[in-house]
Amino acid sequence: MTQWNVYHVFLLRLWQEIEQANDEGAPLRVVLEDPRNGQRLTFASLEALLLHLQEVLRKERIDPGKEAKS
Repeated sequence: MTQWNVYHVFLLRLWQEIEQANDEGAPLRVVLEDPRNGQRLTFASLEALLLHLQEVLRKERIDPGKEAKS
């Protein structure tokens, strides 16, 4: 069974720059910031954001059969 010992905090900013009230084609802006180190990442879509978050969690997966390193 996979265990998780992960805690992340992110500030997520989403907005759409609409110049006209009916401008549905305006691109969505996505910025993810880690407040601990100030790193900011921008994404072209929500799908790209979700792929990044999945990768962050995948990298931090813990194998319960191995001892935690201190």
